[in-house]
Amino acid sequence: MVEEQAAGTTKRRRGRSPSYPAIDLKIALQRSYALYEIERNHATPVETILAHWGYKPTSGKGLVALAALKKFGLLIDEGSGKARKARLSDDAIKIALDTRPETGDRYKALQKAALMPTIHLEIWNKYGASLPSDANLRYELVTERGFTEAGADEFIPQYKRTLAFAHMQDNGKLSVDDEDKDGQGEGIMTPPATLTDPPPTPLTPTDTAKRESRVVQLPISATEWAALQAPFPLTEDEWKRMDEVLKAMKPALSVSGSGADREHPKSEA
Repeated sequence: MVEEQAAGTTKRRRGRSPSYPAIDLKIALQRSYALYEIERNHATPVETILAHWGYKPTSGKGLVALAALKKFGLLIDEGSGKARKARLSDDAIKIALDTRPETGDRYKALQKAALMPTIHLEIWNKYGASLPSDANLRYELVTERGFTEAGADEFIPQYKRTLAFAHMQDNGKLSVDDEDKDGQGEGIMTPPATLTDPPPTPLTPTDTAKRESRVVQLPISATEWAALQAPFPLTEDEWKRMDEVLKAMKPALSVSGSGADREHPKSEA
């Protein structure tokens, strides 16, 4: 079970695990992308955010997703009660806007988000990518870190998926510039070194290029044009499907002859 905790608070309710994100970083980023597409960086009522994600205002899963985005540093709370709003953080917006597959900045931004939850950072500082067995880690979480058994079973696969998505499993090394340190101490993101694997492919909500509805003018004669409206760019399958539909509609939409025949019909004898 996930629990919200104020910064610096060490007390834990009986039967509750310490605060951790119940969804992995990839899913959290998909939620942030969906919110960015609609609201950009504007503060938005929490109920509206949940509605954008397809949840009811009191949905437990929706509130869990909201809490996870906060833990990853992707969402910032503003206000409380009925006036409570939230907005995407600067880091979340930078990740959303950075679609350059060749840049290492995006790579580091993903890793920074992956280690924002306190428990993630603690486990990473202790083990790096060389995690013990699930059974061993589960024992530690339950006996030393106050997790419930159910909480430990949920946390371990989420944490491993987050590391994999941020490309932090392959060599256990993390590249962080000095400007990325959060002021809580020198070198908190350890073990230090540089990443050698290529940056991950940019993620988008639909895993396709961003599309916009546009009207494209197509010449059909020297003086006339046709208009095609569609969400571009089209995928290869969508283009083929459209081409097939146009061919099927040709008998009903065209006549034999050239455009000149239509503009200057032959006079009858």
